[in-house]
Amino acid sequence: MEDFVFYNKKKAKEFLEIAEKLNYKQIVFILNNEKDKKELKDLDSDIKIKTAFFLSGNRRAGSYKNKFDFIIAPPERNYFEDKHVDIIINMEMSSKRDSFHFRNSGLNQVRCKLAREKDIILGFNFSSLLKADFITKIILIGRMLQNSRICNKYNNKCFVRSFAHDPFEMRSYNDFKNFEIVLGLKKFD
Repeated sequence: MEDFVFYNKKKAKEFLEIAEKLNYKQIVFILNNEKDKKELKDLDSDIKIKTAFFLSGNRRAGSYKNKFDFIIAPPERNYFEDKHVDIIINMEMSSKRDSFHFRNSGLNQVRCKLAREKDIILGFNFSSLLKADFITKIILIGRMLQNSRICNKYNNKCFVRSFAHDPFEMRSYNDFKNFEIVLGLKKFD
């Protein structure tokens, strides 16, 4: 029972307080640089704190693998091929418009096969739904449904977590499990 959240120095204590109220056993802070990891050691909490590094730009995952518990990447082709990446998120956040015949959901059979071969978990971002307006929510849910179908077809490991930027975007673990049922995701954990 854990949640993944983006680290914010000012809100780190709030994240831990809300995680405690939601009965989480651990929280994973997603960091953008190595300096923030030192600041996390000063936080006092009963909740186990883990760290993840979010790759961006042309960063290589291998140089961060031994320094963090997880390596998280955006849905770019080169990260699907990287054996050091643990989780890929935001597949459904493509800025391309959906076609009349299909959705630009960010996943296809090639990427799913690569993710399965490299043992990469595909993460569905719940906070993106919370922040979106009504029309965007409809588009995102449609893309998530399509991604869940293709993930099930190719036996990919998937989960839903908040990936929150703000403490009030966090939700309970049961909410994520229920949303996984709505999406039709197969259980892997």
